[in-house]
Amino acid sequence: MKKGLTVLLICAAAAAAFAGENAGTEDAGGMPTNLGINLGAGITLNNVLNEDETIAGVRRDVLFNKSLGGLRLRGHLSDKIMYHKQMDMRVTHFEEEIGYRFSITDTAGLAVFVKNINEITGAPDMPPGLSAVSGMAEPGVKIDGGFSWGGLQIHAGIPVIYRQSMQPPDVEPAAGFHTELIWQSNFGLGLSAGANIAFPPASQKTLFANEKPFERTEFRISFMAGSMYADIYFYSTIDFEKISICPTLTYFSGPFSVWFSLDFGTVYYQDFAICPTAGVTYSL
Repeated sequence: MKKGLTVLLICAAAAAAFAGENAGTEDAGGMPTNLGINLGAGITLNNVLNEDETIAGVRRDVLFNKSLGGLRLRGHLSDKIMYHKQMDMRVTHFEEEIGYRFSITDTAGLAVFVKNINEITGAPDMPPGLSAVSGMAEPGVKIDGGFSWGGLQIHAGIPVIYRQSMQPPDVEPAAGFHTELIWQSNFGLGLSAGANIAFPPASQKTLFANEKPFERTEFRISFMAGSMYADIYFYSTIDFEKISICPTLTYFSGPFSVWFSLDFGTVYYQDFAICPTAGVTYSL
Protein backbone atom coordinates (compact mmCIF):
# COMPACT_ATOMS: atom_id res chain seq x y z
CA MET A 1 0.00 0.00 0.00
CA LYS A 2 2.81 2.43 0.90
CA LYS A 3 4.55 1.68 -2.40
CA GLY A 4 1.31 2.31 -4.27
CA LEU A 5 0.77 5.62 -2.49
CA THR A 6 4.30 6.75 -3.30
CA VAL A 7 3.85 5.99 -6.98
CA LEU A 8 0.45 7.67 -6.87
CA LEU A 9 1.76 10.92 -5.39
CA ILE A 10 4.69 11.09 -7.82
CA CYS A 11 2.37 10.59 -10.80
CA ALA A 12 -0.15 13.10 -9.48
CA ALA A 13 2.50 15.76 -8.86
CA ALA A 14 3.84 15.37 -12.39
CA ALA A 15 0.37 15.44 -13.92
CA ALA A 16 -0.62 18.48 -11.88
CA ALA A 17 2.03 20.48 -13.71
CA PHE A 18 -0.24 20.52 -16.74
CA ALA A 19 -3.43 20.86 -14.60
CA GLY A 20 -6.60 18.86 -13.94
CA GLU A 21 -10.30 18.47 -14.57
CA ASN A 22 -12.79 20.34 -12.38
CA ALA A 23 -14.95 17.45 -11.30
CA GLY A 24 -16.17 16.09 -8.02
CA THR A 25 -18.02 13.36 -9.89
CA GLU A 26 -16.75 11.27 -12.80
CA ASP A 27 -17.90 13.85 -15.21
CA ALA A 28 -17.79 17.68 -14.66
CA GLY A 29 -16.40 20.60 -16.58
CA GLY A 30 -14.44 23.74 -15.81
CA MET A 31 -15.11 27.42 -16.44
CA PRO A 32 -16.15 28.43 -19.99
CA THR A 33 -13.08 29.08 -22.16
CA ASN A 34 -12.25 30.35 -25.65
CA LEU A 35 -10.99 27.00 -26.94
CA GLY A 36 -13.29 24.91 -24.75
CA ILE A 37 -10.47 22.58 -23.63
CA ASN A 38 -9.77 21.53 -20.02
CA LEU A 39 -6.69 19.52 -19.06
CA GLY A 40 -6.70 17.76 -15.74
CA ALA A 41 -5.23 15.43 -13.17
CA GLY A 42 -6.40 14.15 -9.81
CA ILE A 43 -5.79 11.61 -7.07
CA THR A 44 -8.38 9.42 -5.39
CA LEU A 45 -8.71 6.85 -2.60
CA ASN A 46 -11.42 4.19 -2.51
CA ASN A 47 -12.80 2.90 0.80
CA VAL A 48 -10.46 4.60 3.29
CA LEU A 49 -12.35 2.99 6.20
CA ASN A 50 -10.88 -0.43 5.43
CA GLU A 51 -7.09 -0.47 5.05
CA ASP A 52 -7.13 -3.94 3.49
CA GLU A 53 -9.52 -2.77 0.77
CA THR A 54 -8.22 0.78 0.28
CA ILE A 55 -7.25 1.50 -3.34
CA ALA A 56 -5.24 4.56 -4.35
CA GLY A 57 -5.54 5.97 -7.84
CA VAL A 58 -4.43 8.72 -10.21
CA ARG A 59 -6.49 10.08 -13.10
CA ARG A 60 -5.80 12.26 -16.13
CA ASP A 61 -8.51 14.01 -18.14
CA VAL A 62 -9.02 15.93 -21.34
CA LEU A 63 -12.41 17.63 -21.77
CA PHE A 64 -13.62 19.51 -24.85
CA ASN A 65 -16.85 21.51 -24.63
CA LYS A 66 -17.64 24.06 -27.33
CA SER A 67 -20.68 25.73 -28.90
CA LEU A 68 -20.48 27.03 -32.47
CA GLY A 69 -23.72 28.85 -33.11
CA GLY A 70 -26.43 26.26 -32.55
CA LEU A 71 -23.97 23.36 -32.83
CA ARG A 72 -22.66 21.89 -29.59
CA LEU A 73 -19.66 19.55 -29.47
CA ARG A 74 -18.45 17.75 -26.38
CA GLY A 75 -15.78 15.11 -25.78
CA HIS A 76 -14.24 13.62 -22.65
CA LEU A 77 -11.27 11.27 -22.30
CA SER A 78 -10.43 10.01 -18.82
CA ASP A 79 -7.69 7.55 -17.89
CA LYS A 80 -7.63 6.28 -14.30
CA ILE A 81 -5.19 3.80 -12.75
CA MET A 82 -5.99 2.31 -9.34
CA TYR A 83 -3.07 0.89 -7.32
CA HIS A 84 -3.76 -2.08 -5.04
CA LYS A 85 -1.45 -4.52 -3.23
CA GLN A 86 -3.11 -7.48 -5.01
CA MET A 87 -3.70 -6.13 -8.53
CA ASP A 88 -3.60 -2.76 -10.29
CA MET A 89 -6.64 -1.71 -12.33
CA ARG A 90 -7.01 0.69 -15.26
CA VAL A 91 -10.26 2.34 -16.38
CA THR A 92 -10.34 4.32 -19.64
CA HIS A 93 -13.48 6.35 -20.31
CA PHE A 94 -14.45 7.86 -23.68
CA GLU A 95 -17.48 10.10 -24.12
CA GLU A 96 -18.65 12.04 -27.18
CA GLU A 97 -21.74 14.20 -27.68
CA ILE A 98 -23.03 16.22 -30.62
CA GLY A 99 -26.16 18.33 -30.57
CA TYR A 100 -27.90 21.23 -32.24
CA ARG A 101 -30.09 23.89 -30.60
CA PHE A 102 -32.97 25.50 -32.48
CA SER A 103 -34.08 28.90 -31.17
CA ILE A 104 -37.81 29.13 -30.42
CA THR A 105 -37.76 32.64 -28.93
CA ASP A 106 -35.02 35.02 -27.80
CA THR A 107 -34.83 33.18 -24.45
CA ALA A 108 -36.02 29.64 -25.27
CA GLY A 109 -34.78 26.81 -27.45
CA LEU A 110 -35.07 23.15 -28.34
CA ALA A 111 -31.98 20.98 -28.83
CA VAL A 112 -31.50 17.45 -30.15
CA PHE A 113 -28.41 15.44 -29.20
CA VAL A 114 -26.72 12.06 -29.49
CA LYS A 115 -24.29 10.86 -26.81
CA ASN A 116 -21.97 7.86 -26.91
CA ILE A 117 -20.01 6.40 -23.97
CA ASN A 118 -17.40 3.64 -23.99
CA GLU A 119 -15.44 2.28 -21.03
CA ILE A 120 -12.56 -0.22 -20.93
CA THR A 121 -11.67 -1.84 -17.59
CA GLY A 122 -8.71 -4.15 -16.96
CA ALA A 123 -5.20 -4.41 -15.59
CA PRO A 124 -2.68 -1.86 -17.00
CA ASP A 125 -0.73 -4.63 -18.79
CA MET A 126 -3.78 -6.71 -19.75
CA PRO A 127 -4.27 -7.40 -23.49
CA PRO A 128 -7.26 -5.44 -24.92
CA GLY A 129 -9.07 -8.66 -25.77
CA LEU A 130 -9.25 -9.66 -22.08
CA SER A 131 -10.50 -6.30 -20.79
CA ALA A 132 -14.15 -5.60 -19.95
CA VAL A 133 -15.63 -3.25 -22.56
CA SER A 134 -18.98 -1.47 -22.33
CA GLY A 135 -20.78 0.83 -24.72
CA MET A 136 -23.87 3.01 -24.37
CA ALA A 137 -25.57 5.45 -26.75
CA GLU A 138 -28.25 7.99 -25.83
CA PRO A 139 -30.30 10.08 -28.28
CA GLY A 140 -32.47 12.76 -26.70
CA VAL A 141 -33.87 16.28 -26.59
CA LYS A 142 -33.33 19.32 -24.36
CA ILE A 143 -35.67 22.26 -23.82
CA ASP A 144 -34.38 25.45 -22.19
CA GLY A 145 -35.86 28.82 -21.29
CA GLY A 146 -34.81 32.01 -19.54
CA PHE A 147 -37.12 33.77 -17.07
CA SER A 148 -36.90 36.62 -14.59
CA TRP A 149 -36.43 34.05 -11.82
CA GLY A 150 -33.65 32.10 -13.59
CA GLY A 151 -33.02 29.54 -16.31
CA LEU A 152 -34.88 26.24 -16.69
CA GLN A 153 -33.83 23.14 -18.65
CA ILE A 154 -35.59 19.83 -19.26
CA HIS A 155 -33.66 16.83 -20.64
CA ALA A 156 -35.14 13.57 -21.94
CA GLY A 157 -33.25 10.71 -23.55
CA ILE A 158 -33.28 6.96 -24.24
CA PRO A 159 -29.95 5.37 -23.19
CA VAL A 160 -29.23 2.03 -24.85
CA ILE A 161 -26.51 -0.41 -23.77
CA TYR A 162 -25.18 -1.94 -26.99
CA ARG A 163 -22.05 -3.65 -25.66
CA GLN A 164 -21.19 -5.24 -22.34
CA SER A 165 -18.53 -7.95 -22.27
CA MET A 166 -17.67 -10.32 -19.42
CA GLN A 167 -21.20 -10.24 -17.95
CA PRO A 168 -24.14 -12.63 -18.46
CA PRO A 169 -26.55 -11.08 -20.97
CA ASP A 170 -29.54 -11.28 -18.63
CA VAL A 171 -28.06 -8.83 -16.08
CA GLU A 172 -28.22 -5.81 -18.38
CA PRO A 173 -31.28 -3.88 -19.49
CA ALA A 174 -31.29 -3.15 -23.21
CA ALA A 175 -32.66 0.38 -22.91
CA GLY A 176 -34.12 2.89 -20.51
CA PHE A 177 -35.58 6.38 -20.13
CA HIS A 178 -33.59 9.30 -18.70
CA THR A 179 -35.17 12.59 -17.64
CA GLU A 180 -33.69 15.58 -15.81
CA LEU A 181 -34.95 18.98 -14.63
CA ILE A 182 -32.40 21.77 -14.02
CA TRP A 183 -32.99 25.23 -12.54
CA GLN A 184 -30.25 27.88 -12.36
CA SER A 185 -30.99 31.04 -10.40
CA ASN A 186 -29.74 34.55 -11.15
CA PHE A 187 -27.77 34.65 -7.88
CA GLY A 188 -25.63 31.50 -8.11
CA LEU A 189 -27.95 28.81 -6.76
CA GLY A 190 -28.62 25.73 -8.91
CA LEU A 191 -30.95 22.76 -8.40
CA SER A 192 -31.39 19.63 -10.48
CA ALA A 193 -33.23 16.32 -10.22
CA GLY A 194 -33.15 13.32 -12.53
CA ALA A 195 -34.38 9.76 -12.86
CA ASN A 196 -33.29 6.80 -15.00
CA ILE A 197 -35.75 3.96 -15.49
CA ALA A 198 -34.98 0.70 -17.28
CA PHE A 199 -37.20 -0.97 -19.89
CA PRO A 200 -38.50 -3.24 -18.52
CA PRO A 201 -38.03 -2.19 -14.85
CA ALA A 202 -34.93 -3.90 -13.45
CA SER A 203 -34.94 -2.85 -9.80
CA GLN A 204 -34.68 -6.47 -8.65
CA LYS A 205 -31.58 -7.17 -10.72
CA THR A 206 -28.00 -7.00 -9.46
CA LEU A 207 -26.62 -3.56 -10.33
CA PHE A 208 -23.23 -3.55 -12.05
CA ALA A 209 -21.09 -0.43 -12.49
CA ASN A 210 -21.98 0.01 -16.15
CA GLU A 211 -25.69 -0.34 -15.37
CA LYS A 212 -25.64 2.90 -13.38
CA PRO A 213 -27.47 4.85 -16.11
CA PHE A 214 -30.51 2.69 -15.28
CA GLU A 215 -32.61 2.37 -12.11
CA ARG A 216 -31.03 5.50 -10.65
CA THR A 217 -32.14 8.82 -9.15
CA GLU A 218 -29.95 11.92 -8.95
CA PHE A 219 -30.18 15.27 -7.14
CA ARG A 220 -27.75 18.17 -7.12
CA ILE A 221 -27.59 21.45 -5.17
CA SER A 222 -24.91 23.94 -6.25
CA PHE A 223 -23.88 27.50 -5.44
CA MET A 224 -21.36 29.81 -7.11
CA ALA A 225 -20.06 32.91 -5.30
CA GLY A 226 -17.04 34.78 -6.64
CA SER A 227 -14.17 32.32 -7.09
CA MET A 228 -15.80 29.57 -5.03
CA TYR A 229 -18.13 26.87 -6.29
CA ALA A 230 -19.75 24.22 -4.10
CA ASP A 231 -22.21 21.45 -4.81
CA ILE A 232 -23.75 18.44 -3.12
CA TYR A 233 -24.61 15.51 -5.37
CA PHE A 234 -26.99 12.75 -4.22
CA TYR A 235 -27.45 9.53 -6.18
CA SER A 236 -29.33 6.37 -5.26
CA THR A 237 -31.10 3.30 -6.54
CA ILE A 238 -34.58 3.99 -7.84
CA ASP A 239 -36.11 2.65 -4.60
CA PHE A 240 -33.77 4.80 -2.41
CA GLU A 241 -32.52 1.71 -0.53
CA LYS A 242 -28.88 2.54 -1.40
CA ILE A 243 -27.89 6.20 -1.23
CA SER A 244 -24.59 8.02 -1.77
CA ILE A 245 -23.66 11.68 -1.19
CA CYS A 246 -20.81 13.54 -2.84
CA PRO A 247 -20.03 17.15 -1.75
CA THR A 248 -17.49 19.07 -3.87
CA LEU A 249 -15.67 22.36 -3.31
CA THR A 250 -13.85 24.17 -6.14
CA TYR A 251 -11.72 27.32 -6.15
CA PHE A 252 -11.06 29.20 -9.42
CA SER A 253 -8.05 31.42 -10.08
CA GLY A 254 -7.72 32.56 -13.67
CA PRO A 255 -7.45 29.50 -15.94
CA PHE A 256 -6.66 27.25 -12.95
CA SER A 257 -9.06 25.60 -10.54
CA VAL A 258 -8.48 23.31 -7.56
CA TRP A 259 -11.19 20.96 -6.34
CA PHE A 260 -11.85 18.43 -3.58
CA SER A 261 -14.73 15.97 -3.24
CA LEU A 262 -15.78 13.31 -0.75
CA ASP A 263 -17.98 10.48 -2.00
CA PHE A 264 -19.54 8.52 0.86
CA GLY A 265 -22.44 6.18 1.41
CA THR A 266 -23.18 2.98 -0.50
CA VAL A 267 -20.71 4.04 -3.18
CA TYR A 268 -21.34 2.39 -6.56
CA TYR A 269 -24.36 0.69 -4.90
CA GLN A 270 -22.10 -1.54 -2.79
CA ASP A 271 -21.20 -1.47 0.92
CA PHE A 272 -20.68 1.78 2.84
CA ALA A 273 -17.41 3.48 1.90
CA ILE A 274 -15.68 6.87 1.93
CA CYS A 275 -13.77 7.92 -1.21
CA PRO A 276 -11.91 11.29 -1.20
CA THR A 277 -10.73 12.79 -4.51
CA ALA A 278 -8.73 15.95 -5.28
CA GLY A 279 -7.36 17.53 -8.43
CA VAL A 280 -6.50 20.63 -10.42
CA THR A 281 -7.73 21.96 -13.77
CA TYR A 282 -6.23 24.17 -16.47
CA SER A 283 -8.62 25.68 -19.00
CA LEU A 284 -7.55 26.77 -22.49
